[in-house]
Amino acid sequence: MDIDNTLQKFWELENVQSNTKLEPEDDQVEKHFLATHSRDENGKYVVELPFNTESPEFGETLHGALKRFKSVERRLQQNEQLRTQGKRYWESLLSSPPPSARPKTASGPSIQRDLFAVCLRFRMNKFAFSADIVKMFRQIWVNEKQRNYQKIVWREDPSDPIKHFQLCTVTYGTSCAPFLAVRVLEQLAVDHQDEYLNASKILLEDFYVDDVLTGSNNEDELRRNRDELIQLMSRANLELGKWVSNTSFIQKDDTNAQSSPVKVLGLYWDPGKDILTYNIGLAANPDCTKRQVLSDVSRIFNPLGLLALIVIQFKIIFQKLWLLYLDWDDPLPTKLADNWLMWRADLDTLQKFQLPRFIANDADNIELHGFSDASTKAYAAVVYSRVTNDDGSISVSLVAAKTRVAPLKQQSLPRLDLCAALRSISSALRHKNITVFAWSDSSIVLSWLSYAPAQLKTFVGNRTSETLDTLPRKAWRHVDSKSNPADCASRGLMAADLIDFHLWWNGPLWLRDQDQYLVKLNDSRFGLSLSDKRIQGEVKSNCLATVAVATQVHPLDELIARVSSWLKLVHIVAYVKRFI
Repeated sequence: MDIDNTLQKFWELENVQSNTKLEPEDDQVEKHFLATHSRDENGKYVVELPFNTESPEFGETLHGALKRFKSVERRLQQNEQLRTQGKRYWESLLSSPPPSARPKTASGPSIQRDLFAVCLRFRMNKFAFSADIVKMFRQIWVNEKQRNYQKIVWREDPSDPIKHFQLCTVTYGTSCAPFLAVRVLEQLAVDHQDEYLNASKILLEDFYVDDVLTGSNNEDELRRNRDELIQLMSRANLELGKWVSNTSFIQKDDTNAQSSPVKVLGLYWDPGKDILTYNIGLAANPDCTKRQVLSDVSRIFNPLGLLALIVIQFKIIFQKLWLLYLDWDDPLPTKLADNWLMWRADLDTLQKFQLPRFIANDADNIELHGFSDASTKAYAAVVYSRVTNDDGSISVSLVAAKTRVAPLKQQSLPRLDLCAALRSISSALRHKNITVFAWSDSSIVLSWLSYAPAQLKTFVGNRTSETLDTLPRKAWRHVDSKSNPADCASRGLMAADLIDFHLWWNGPLWLRDQDQYLVKLNDSRFGLSLSDKRIQGEVKSNCLATVAVATQVHPLDELIARVSSWLKLVHIVAYVKRFI
């Protein structure tokens, strides 16, 4: 698939329901792994490559491999630094076979953990640590009968004869390598879950490929989990390294543990201060092209959406470029180039940004509040935690945010707002055993949620149905636009203004004031009548007809329906006749 087709999906509206069912090919890859994996005498896993066919045929690949190698060799000879790096690369056996020699394997399903969930849980633990598996791919054997499919050529000096080698382990860069590596970790957890229950859970939930990001609210428990995880990994001859933690015992036990700000799963974490920071690190003197804009957007790592107000501006600029049908290396129009360079330069102020990593989350007193909003350019959802502490004080923290540029096929503003509401509750319900509230400043959206989805047209009805399946009507509340942090996220903000923007980082002030909070919770406003012209565009015609007929009821019939006492009804009619 070319880059244009790939990026087209960036602007398309997401489906209402995510499809987690394996495709037929993926299902075959899973069955192949279960039937063919084994372990050697040291506990290492041995896997077979999942070929697309039972008898793969590759043709002649040696000539292409030699040609590619000699081209690389010439480059190495011209650059001492590259030559040194190439030698180290070879010595560590991390080099991939040239593309012409790679086996035609099925990539397998994407089974790595959800990065959003891993990062979110990382913030919900008072004590945490990070580590990675040392040379993970090299610790997984490929079955001997298939190693001929992983041949490479190499020599240390051009005067030496070229040597041929077999790669005996899963090779980084092949299409099936990510699946095989992650699937082996899953199998390790399953094989030893009775012995190492907590470590197996960590392996299944808190790993992202070869990185672990986990924690606990109890330091002793975290120590036990670390020790158990080390033992579990050793059963497969796997070792954890690059330890980072805000606990003293890891710093003491592991002399290689890092205490200065480090990058863990794309987040910069200062374990000493236990804060998160950002360092975007964009290149200086950029080319003003669509390719450069895309490159910059992809470098802003934002899994939890903490920088959503900034990132949405880059997405909007890129969408404008998309609509201009520019080639990737065409210069940007002057106005767009100026806007992009302004936003880009503004990112330097994020080096001053600091955010506490830990979010207080007492399981007995935690609430999640999701806010949603939409503009004509984008829609957004923001989630906050609200915790009542033992001393009665209230803590409110930004948990996560999601933004999305409005689809290229323009839709009505309320439709976008409903999509934002759906994203809001989807993010909120990643937590369990907590109270969840959803806030919207759109009376139209709240009206849709007041009626049966069957009364609404397909697009809105489907999303209303899933929204109510996930979060009932009683959880929804109205919020004014000025107090809605999602209103800002759907429009964007400069980085310099974001750092001290209280509404974004802490939510509306009334979340911290118990009296004002109770008033907001008890607000009875919920939406508009189904007959209101502002929502009739999404109501099925037969429902509107029903409403129209209902409005023609005789006044006396309506009065009889409202009054249950005959004597009271006589008195009311008498007063009316006397008035007439």
